[in-house]
Amino acid sequence: MFEKPTVANPGAQVRLTRRGASAVGEYGSEGFVVRAGSVAASEMTKSTSPGVAKKREAALLKSGVLVKAKDGVRFAKDFVFATPSGAADVVAGASCNGWVEWKYPDGRTLHDVHRAK
Repeated sequence: MFEKPTVANPGAQVRLTRRGASAVGEYGSEGFVVRAGSVAASEMTKSTSPGVAKKREAALLKSGVLVKAKDGVRFAKDFVFATPSGAADVVAGASCNGWVEWKYPDGRTLHDVHRAK
């Protein structure tokens, strides 16, 4: 499948909650992993880019990475995205900046921890 990326803060997970989504992930050198069990928003916004909508529908739903559930769309298995923003777009069902949407338990964003140095 994939190898778990090296995480800057091993075991440090971030969370995204937006538009009914509740997802957990980890940022590492090989990409951003959204963990199995995470819930994505039920619907994509009209302003979401066609590429994001296509990836979610064609690649992730058809391959079984995402499955429809009562509470939204659930990740059936871990999935590695190239970027935090790509992961956030799919999870939130909207265009968003993953560097500020994904947050550590103490409220710091990925940007605060990884890019503001």
